[in-house]
Amino acid sequence: GTVDSMDQLLELFSFGLRDGRPRLFTYALTNEYFACTETGKEFSKDILSKHAVLSRASEYVRMAGEFFIYWENDKPILIIDNNSGTYAPGIDGLEKVKELLKLNFSALTVVAVDREQPEVTSYKKEVISKFHK
Repeated sequence: GTVDSMDQLLELFSFGLRDGRPRLFTYALTNEYFACTETGKEFSKDILSKHAVLSRASEYVRMAGEFFIYWENDKPILIIDNNSGTYAPGIDGLEKVKELLKLNFSALTVVAVDREQPEVTSYKKEVISKFHK
């Protein structure tokens, strides 16, 4: 199927929530497709293998990392990073994915955060801390 709007994208990911708690996703973008799955604190030991599984160990992985939907003043913000130990993608690819998302979902605010920046840890800690409330 196709996703034609920001609202459809948000609905596809249940607005980034499960049982009122934030969800964290792992993703891989190859030449053929974009694949993602929900992940979280309890899955952290498997993070390295997930990107390889999602990409079917493709030689042509354009980007891999994690994303989540952050809500600020009732406005969704897609936070995407390049946190993949398997593929270790650079910041250039991350910026291209951000541009791709903005081209397809112009109403969506997208923030790309390099895995080396402290902001990525800060955002994720806030999201993951809400898993166990």
